[in-house]
Amino acid sequence: MNRFVAFIIFLFLAVSVRGQDISRHEADSLLKSLNKANADTALINSLLELSIFEIHKPGELKTDLDSAAAFLNQAKQINVQVKSAEAYGYITLVESYIHREKGQGTQAKTLVEKAIQILSNTTDKFRLGQAYRELSDYYDYQDPAQLPRKIQLVEQAANSFKESGHVEQVANSLRTLGELYSNAADSGNPGNYYNTLAIALEKLKLSLALYKSIHYTKLQGIYVSLGQVYFSQTDYQQSLNYELMALKTAESVHDTTMQLCQINNHIGITLFHLEDYEKAIDYFKNAIETAKRYKDNETIYTLAINIVDSYVKIKKPLDAKVFLENISKNYAKPKDDIQLNSRIAGSYLTVYMLLKQYQLAKTYSDQLLSMLNNNKIGQIDISVIYVLLIKYYIFSNQYSLARIYLTKNDSLALKSGDPVRIGNNNYWWFVLDTSQHHYQSAIAHLLGYHQIKDSVYTVAKSRQVQQLQIQFETQKKESQISLLNQTTKLDHASLQRANLVKNITIGGIILALIIAGLFYRQYRQKQKANLAITQKNELITQKNELITQKNEMLQHLLTEKEWLLKEVHHRVKNNLHTVICLLESQAIYLENDALRAIENSQHRIYAMSLIHQKLYQSEDLKTIDMKVYLHEFIRYLADSFGSIDLIHFQLDIEPLKLGVSQAIPLGLIINEAVTNSIKYAFPENRMGLISVQLHQSEAQIKLIVSDNGIGIHTGIGKNEVNSLGIDLMKGLSKDINGKIFFDIKNGTKITVIFNADSLSDERLLASFAERNKYS
Repeated sequence: MNRFVAFIIFLFLAVSVRGQDISRHEADSLLKSLNKANADTALINSLLELSIFEIHKPGELKTDLDSAAAFLNQAKQINVQVKSAEAYGYITLVESYIHREKGQGTQAKTLVEKAIQILSNTTDKFRLGQAYRELSDYYDYQDPAQLPRKIQLVEQAANSFKESGHVEQVANSLRTLGELYSNAADSGNPGNYYNTLAIALEKLKLSLALYKSIHYTKLQGIYVSLGQVYFSQTDYQQSLNYELMALKTAESVHDTTMQLCQINNHIGITLFHLEDYEKAIDYFKNAIETAKRYKDNETIYTLAINIVDSYVKIKKPLDAKVFLENISKNYAKPKDDIQLNSRIAGSYLTVYMLLKQYQLAKTYSDQLLSMLNNNKIGQIDISVIYVLLIKYYIFSNQYSLARIYLTKNDSLALKSGDPVRIGNNNYWWFVLDTSQHHYQSAIAHLLGYHQIKDSVYTVAKSRQVQQLQIQFETQKKESQISLLNQTTKLDHASLQRANLVKNITIGGIILALIIAGLFYRQYRQKQKANLAITQKNELITQKNELITQKNEMLQHLLTEKEWLLKEVHHRVKNNLHTVICLLESQAIYLENDALRAIENSQHRIYAMSLIHQKLYQSEDLKTIDMKVYLHEFIRYLADSFGSIDLIHFQLDIEPLKLGVSQAIPLGLIINEAVTNSIKYAFPENRMGLISVQLHQSEAQIKLIVSDNGIGIHTGIGKNEVNSLGIDLMKGLSKDINGKIFFDIKNGTKITVIFNADSLSDERLLASFAERNKYS
C-alpha cells in the first residue's frame, strides 16, 4: 500500500527549478522589447528567458528547440562584447536544458557542471542555485548509492538561494530535502531510521514557515510530505492531522490535479492503520474518482486494491468482490505492469478464499504460479505471492503444496534477515501443523512466531509485562523438559532394573511435588509483588492525571489569551484598512493639495495597519520583524507612486525585532522620508536611488534614509505637506527618545538614532535571562 504513496510524492518532488517560467503574454512582451533594448546583460537575460520559454513549451517539437537555440546563440554573440561572467554561466545553464530536452543526457550534465564552476565565481547566487538543482536531477533518489550526492546538491542549492534572498526557492529546496531525507530513512541503515526522519521533519517545518512568510497559498504538497514523515514515525494521528490540512488547502485553492488523488489516498492509508476502515474506504473512493477523471488505470487498480484490503478487514468479502469485479469490468488492467497484476490476482484470491469459493480462487492461484514460473516478479513480491499460495493451500486442505511453499518462503525470509517475515512464516507453519494435528511442531512454531513478534513490536510501556510473560513461558518450558527427562530416565530404568520401578516412581512423584511446591510459592510471591506494583502505579497515575488536568487548564488559558490578542490586532488592522478605504473614497472628490494630503494620510495609516497585520499573522504577538515589514512596506510605496521603473531602492535592513511602540513611529518616519524622496528628489522623471539602512549596535539602533536627488532644501518652505512631514518626523523621533539629523549634501540623508526597547530586544532579554539563571 505504501509504494503508491512514495511514488506519487516523488512524482510531485521532481519539479524542475529551471529558470523563471514565463507566460505567453510575457514572452510576447519580451519579443517586442528586443529591438529597443541595448546590448547589455538585461538583453541577454531576456533572450535566455525566451529560450527557456521555447524549451518548456508543451510537446517535443523540433521547431521549438530550434527557436530556443536561436535565442541562445544571440545571447552568446552579445556576451562576446559584454563579457559578463554571470551571463556566461547563465548561457551555459540554458544550453544544458536544450541538450537534456534533446535526450543528450551526458552532454547536458557536463554543461551543468561547467555552469556551476562559472557561477561559483560570480555574485549571481540565484542562477547558481538553479544550476545545483538542475544537477541534482541527474541523480536517482531511489538508488541508495546516488541519494547522498543528490541531497548534497539540493543542500548547496538551498544555501545559494538563501544568499540570493529568493525565499520561495529556499522553501522549495528545503521541502525537497525533507522528502529526500524521508526516502533515505526508508532505504538506509535501520539504526539511523528515526534520526534521519527527525532531520526530514526539521527541513519540512522550516520550509513550511518560509512558505507562510511569503503568503504562499498552495501548501497542500508540503502538508502531504509532513504527513508522510509522521506516518513513517508511526505517529498516525499527527500524520492524519497534516493530511486533512492538505485536503482542506487543496480544496480552498481548487486543486483538481492528481495530487488530490494522492492526498485522499494517504488519508485512507492512515485511517487504515488507525483501524478506522469504514472511513478509509470513503477516502479511497474519493481518490479513485480523481484517478478516473484522468483515466489513470494503474492508479485506479492500486486504489481498488486498498479498498478491497479495507473491506476484508471489516469482514465484508462480498462487498469487496462486487467492487473489484465492477472495476475489472469498466477499466482495462495495465498489461505490462506485472507487479500490479500480481496484486490484483492476490486480491481476488483473498476474497474468494474468505468466501470459501476455492474453485474460483484456484484460477487466481494458477495465475500467480504462472507469474512465478516465468520469473516476472521481483524478490519482494515473491514472498507476498508465496504467502497467498500458502494460505490458499491450507484453507483448501492441500497441505503438501502448502508445505512446499512454506519451505521456499523460509529460505527467502532467512536470506532477507527480516524478522517480521521470518515470524509470519512461523505463524503459517503453526497453522499448517495444527491443521495436520502435529501439535508439538505447531507449538514450537507458535513460540517462535511470538518471540519474533515481541522482539519487533515491543514498546516501552508493555516491555516489562511481555518480559514477565516470556520468563514464565521459559520456566514452564524448562519444567516440562525436566519432567520429560525424569520420565525418560524412569522408563529406561524400568527396562534395566525392574525391581527398582517402585522406588524410582515414588522418587519421581516426590520430586514433582517439590517442583510444584516451588512453582506455587514463586507464583504467590509474584502475585504479591504485582499487587504492590499495581497499587503504586494507580497512585502515580492519579497524580499524573491531576498534573495533566492543571497543565491543560493553563494551556487553555494561555491559548485563549493569545487568540484574544491576535483578534485585537486583526480588528485594529481591519479598522485601519476601513479608514484607508474611506480616505480613498473621499479622494475622488478632491484635487491638488487636499488630494495630496489625503494620499499622504493613506500611506501613514497603511504603515500602522501593516504592523498590526504582521502581529496578527505572527506567532510572536509582542514584536515585529522589521526586515520583513520594511521590505513589504517600501514595495507598497514604490507601487503606489508608480516609480519602480525610474527609482531603484537599495535596502540594507538587519533582521531585528521591535515592539509596537517603536515599530509604528519608525514606520511612519520611513514613510515620510521615502515619500518625500519619491515626490521631490527626482524632478522631470530623473533616474534615482533611494537607500534605506537599519542596523543595531548593542542597545543602539540607527536608521538611515538617503537619496541621490536634488536635495531636501529645494522642497522645504514651498510645500506645506513637505513641512508637515519634516515636523512629523521630528515629533516621531522624540516619541521613541531618539535624535534625528538632516544632511542635504549630494542629495538628502536623514539619520535617526535611538535605543532599543529592552522589552522587545531579544539579545537584551537573553542577557537578562542568563544573569538571572541561578538567582
